[in-house]
Amino acid sequence: MEKALTSTSLTQKQSDALVVHVKENLNGKLKYSPDLNQEVIFLVIDSNDPKKRWLKSKKFMYVVSYRPDVTVIDYSELVEKKLNPFKLLQMKPFKNLVISLCRLEDNLMKKITIAIEENGGIVKHHLTSDTDVMISMFPEGRRYEACIEWGIHVVSPDWCYDSIDRGLPLNTYFYKLQHSVTNYVTKLNYENEEDNIGSEVVVKTYRLGKRDQACDWEKLNEWRNKESKRILEDYIKVKIDYDNKISSDVNETLINETYEELTSKRKLIEIKDEEEEEKVVVKIKKPNKSKECKGITIETFNSNNTLESNIKKKKIRKGPVLSGLKFKLKGYNPELEAKLSKIIVKFGGIVLQEGYADFTVVNFSSKCLEAETSNAITELAIERFIYNEEVDGSNYYWCKPFHLSSQITMSEFRKVFSLSPEDSDRKVKVAITAFDGTDLSHIEKVFSEKLDQWIEFQQVFNENCDILVIGPSAKITYSAHTTKKRELASKWGTLVLTIEEFSKKILELAAKN
Repeated sequence: MEKALTSTSLTQKQSDALVVHVKENLNGKLKYSPDLNQEVIFLVIDSNDPKKRWLKSKKFMYVVSYRPDVTVIDYSELVEKKLNPFKLLQMKPFKNLVISLCRLEDNLMKKITIAIEENGGIVKHHLTSDTDVMISMFPEGRRYEACIEWGIHVVSPDWCYDSIDRGLPLNTYFYKLQHSVTNYVTKLNYENEEDNIGSEVVVKTYRLGKRDQACDWEKLNEWRNKESKRILEDYIKVKIDYDNKISSDVNETLINETYEELTSKRKLIEIKDEEEEEKVVVKIKKPNKSKECKGITIETFNSNNTLESNIKKKKIRKGPVLSGLKFKLKGYNPELEAKLSKIIVKFGGIVLQEGYADFTVVNFSSKCLEAETSNAITELAIERFIYNEEVDGSNYYWCKPFHLSSQITMSEFRKVFSLSPEDSDRKVKVAITAFDGTDLSHIEKVFSEKLDQWIEFQQVFNENCDILVIGPSAKITYSAHTTKKRELASKWGTLVLTIEEFSKKILELAAKN
């Protein structure tokens, strides 16, 4: 089935140009479809449209809610810049959207500002005629009334965070603020510890949007999991094909060079021998000279052979990343073991049933761990080696096997990180920065599958976070974004740990239980 792209809310001139571009430059790869059908994998919009008509189009809203397999791309990048659509990333959630903020607490205002700007949006703290969406907590005031009059959508703050989670701006209908949305609640305000009764204060709150109706989150998560597996499998396949081709080319070159060199040197020795034989027969016997000539030639030949051998060894060392390493597998069912063994062998490794092994690979999901040796790793390490094209010594971080007993209390967990025991009834809120590639997918996997009982992973770093974990130190080149997070962490008193430090504490806790 030939894949297709479609568009929404383009002008007639843009639509015609898009159709021509597809026929001339993408013929055989993609076709244009006027409808959003199952063949469509790209939706083209004009993010520079001042009226943002695409934001309210039925096609766009349907893609956001039910079609995670469709990538939304910008008209200018595809048609004007003529970029390859298959290499374009999903458009940022708030690209070119003008978002006004109104009646938000200072801390919340800062968090939402950072979140919007990082995801392509433009933040304004006043209302203008070009405002696309206004975020507020209270449906009241002049700006709110002006929005209603001008037809500007006013939404609750969770629209921002849920849109980032989806990767595209969600339908504002499900987050619309109304008078009936505001709740008036009372809570006890304790001014000091001696005030056991407390005084009642009225607090205005807002009701969260209809997240479950805004998007099919279950379908989105299933698609993301499948896509992650597909990307890894494609990468492994390309890497295997590339390594096999390089290995074949190198071997062929070495064989040809060796044959030519040997032939050349054999002729050189034969010529020298013939010259000496003539001298012996015709005039004077000079065995020393003959021996000397032969000796020089043979030494040169041996020296060149040694050089060839060294070159060959050097080229072989540039082969598969796991070349020569021995692995044992533990805790896998036959199907998974066969699949992992195949990958290890394809990248040059050797899988053993017994005897000495450089690494013992233990199933990441295993909960019954025996006393493992220092060379124990999980399959995450294998992925990391292949992705980074390097077996990086002992820096496996979260790639070592561990299991935390469910009997570990929240208080015990918080104590390991020297966090306040006063909040022992809630999970530790953790945010991350400076992660990419397999490092990012691995740390999310560890949080969700191994530490979910004690940790609440935060997609957005804010003042309520207890810990900020920074990516592998060997890779860190502090971006302005990461530096800003570190500064905010210092200001808010948030604990900052590298992934090495964080993992070490987790492994220590696992070893005690």
